Amino acid sequence: MAAKLKEAGLGQTVVDEFVSEGSPGSNVVARIPGRTDRLLIVATHHDSRKDLEDVSDRSRSLAVLIEIGRRAAQTQPKRIWIVASFGGGEAG
Repeated sequence: MAAKLKEAGLGQTVVDEFVSEGSPGSNVVARIPGRTDRLLIVATHHDSRKDLEDVSDRSRSLAVLIEIGRRAAQTQPKRIWIVASFGGGEAG
């Protein structure tokens, strides 16, 4: 996910790795500088349950997140944009 956001023009992208209840995970957070110190946060999750057959829920939201980030990175937004994808939501 981090590589895709960087490829989309979001150079200020970091990966925050963590362990929750014994399970490893990661959050990917990109920042697009703005002209003010106000924030706009757009986020989704990038994990899914292992027993879930249809992962289209995850892939659609990630594709939309990447495209939103790409478009925002091409502008000089008024607000600081935080574009994030979180892991661990389906870890139980």
